[in-house]
Parts: sequence; C-alpha cells; structure tokens
Amino acid sequence: MRKYKYLQSKIDAYFKSRKTPVLAKDGTHLCDAGGRPLYEVTRPMTVTGLARALGFCSREEMMAQTDEKSAEAIASALLAIEEYAEEKLFYKESFSGTKLFLSVNFPRWKQEAAGEAEAFPESFDSWAK
Repeated sequence: MRKYKYLQSKIDAYFKSRKTPVLAKDGTHLCDAGGRPLYEVTRPMTVTGLARALGFCSREEMMAQTDEKSAEAIASALLAIEEYAEEKLFYKESFSGTKLFLSVNFPRWKQEAAGEAEAFPESFDSWAK
C-alpha cells in the first residue's frame, strides 16, 4: 500500500507541474464560482513525461507494472493524458499533432489496416463544421 501511495503522490505532482495558476491583471489568483482557484495547463501532459516523473527508465517499464494498485494508478493517469489529448482534437491548429500523439501512445487510436475504415476523419474540416 505504501508503494501505491508514493506512486500516486508522484502522479499528482506530475499533473500539478503541468499547470500554472490563472492570475488577474493585479496578480491575484482567479477563482471559479465555488471559490476554487483556477489553473491552466501550460505544459503538455505526455506519457514519456509521466514515466520520467515516476522514476522509470522507459515508458515500457512503466507499462509493465504488475502490482495491481500501481497498474491501476498508472492506467488512471494515462486516461487523464488521453483525455487531455482528445480534447485537443477540437482545435484546428493542433489536430494533426494530436492525432499523431494519440495514435503513437494509445493503441485504440491507431489507424486501421489498409482498406479498412480509418480511425480518424481525413481532416478536421470534415467533422468540425
């Protein structure tokens, strides 16, 4: 259990390191309607960055974790990274790079074999109108 808590604290720290507070012009921290401070992602979340932050020598080493609790924590973190990238598909300026990122890092985003339907639309314009 201690290993899991340590791993989870490293995961939380990684995601926190990607964000900076949203500040008003006077330098004060802006908050949402519920009074919670607002943050924005200023450094992209990556699978390699997560592996590095967790102290692994490679992404493959991170993915090979067999301890059930550790594997669950890593899977949850990977899902958060995938969600972040998937949201980027809605922005024309980042569509192509995001498409590549998802296909390289998440198996279900890989393009289908030749002759089959593609997993991605041909272009952003074909579905974003």
